[in-house]
Amino acid sequence: VVAAAESNPRTPLFTTWCGEQTGFSAMTYLNSQKIPTFFTPEQAVKSFMYMYRYDYNLKLLQETPEILLKDFSPDLPRAEKVIRDCLDHQRFALHAEEAGTILGAYGIPVIESVTVTSADEACRVSRRLGQPVTMKVYSPNVGCKQRTGWVLDNLNNDREVEAAFSVCQDHALSLHDAAARVILQPMPVPGNYALAIGAKKSRSFGTVILFGLGGAYLHAEKDHCVGLPPLNQTLARRMMEETRIFRYLREIPSFSGALAFLEELLVRFSQLLIDLPQIGEIDMNPLLLTEHDGVVRDVIVHLDKKLPKEYRWAKGDLCPLHLSIPPYPFKYEKEVSLKDGTVMHLRPIRGEDEPAMRSFFESLSEESVFFRFGLRRINMPHVNLARFCQVDYDRDLAFLVVARDQEEVVVGDVRLNRFADPESAELSFAVADDWQGRGIGSLLMEYCIAVARDLGVKTLWMEINKDNWRMIKFGQKYNFVRLPIVEGDDQVEMVLDLSRSKGLATP
Repeated sequence: VVAAAESNPRTPLFTTWCGEQTGFSAMTYLNSQKIPTFFTPEQAVKSFMYMYRYDYNLKLLQETPEILLKDFSPDLPRAEKVIRDCLDHQRFALHAEEAGTILGAYGIPVIESVTVTSADEACRVSRRLGQPVTMKVYSPNVGCKQRTGWVLDNLNNDREVEAAFSVCQDHALSLHDAAARVILQPMPVPGNYALAIGAKKSRSFGTVILFGLGGAYLHAEKDHCVGLPPLNQTLARRMMEETRIFRYLREIPSFSGALAFLEELLVRFSQLLIDLPQIGEIDMNPLLLTEHDGVVRDVIVHLDKKLPKEYRWAKGDLCPLHLSIPPYPFKYEKEVSLKDGTVMHLRPIRGEDEPAMRSFFESLSEESVFFRFGLRRINMPHVNLARFCQVDYDRDLAFLVVARDQEEVVVGDVRLNRFADPESAELSFAVADDWQGRGIGSLLMEYCIAVARDLGVKTLWMEINKDNWRMIKFGQKYNFVRLPIVEGDDQVEMVLDLSRSKGLATP
């Protein structure tokens, strides 16, 4: 076995040596040769699956996501007003119209739901929606459709609507639930697939997203997966790929557009959960998927009773309490003007920036590359470039200055890498050669110092090549102190004590 492993070093090998007494010496020998061995085959298979999953997750982290939501700007005030009105009345279960308003604020399509309180009103509303319509009993406390046990489809005229209202009203009263209401909806487009998307707060992981087969089969088939916000295009697709229903739909050519719609919808839903920490649980079931897009038919939203009404993210903490992964810090985006009046966009880096960063590095001169990376030329492979762009915002922050024309062009990059001691960080940046001398460097330096103060960083460090005299003078301009150089060392260390230096404006 040892000889076989040595001749096939790239083949994973797991061994099971049975017999606690007779096999112990063999197991000891195999372990000494760095070949994993186990008492039972089940342990070996489980270890192999752990290794596979670890490798899969690493590759997933290195994928470059596409930019799905260009200029996405949800109507956050509209969603927050709905939640604020509910909390003002000490009501934690949202009505169908309120839940639909929140989803609509984030561009998530929802079938119109109208509460009716009389047969005459039901007839008027059904004519406005366009008969045939659906009537159901809705309660945010127990759900709707199969969970309330009453839904009537294909109501084609006023007579059928009146009869259905009487039946649904009696059923709503029998639930002994003050929140139970009779609602009308247009009939959904036929030929759809029922999916489910939801989220719930977990004590261990913060908010957790669920995706899977919906409708009556959600709990019967248990074909679903979970993920953690924030989601981008790659994470959303990999999450969905774990379900059987997604793999089935992927084999239908006409549903390729619908699957792209699902990716975008999950990213929008993820941003909703990030922006609205008051949501304790949300359930969109069913989400009716057609060949081109989809629409949410039923949605239930419960607010978190334990969350303070005036909850705010902690200052300097980029990962809020209701999440386990820090989201993209939108608060650090801003428009800036150079000395010549040119308007630039300053923002944190994203995983989607990999192609633009590759072009930026390739545009740098040999001197700029040497002073930034200590290399004569740069040929950064995808693995390294992905790590450069996909940062943990709680540990590393990187900001880009981009010029906006037809596409964004990166002209400057600055990095703030926090040490194990969160009060110290290393600063480094580069500016495109064609843009040097126009104030990009000063812009990046001043902004990064302001962000460092906002995060509670007290000491900034820079390592600069001793021949890069322009950067050394630039650091001294901002009160960086040059430390004594070690004999034989090519790098100069410069340090800025933010607790003593003059403050800059908050970012």
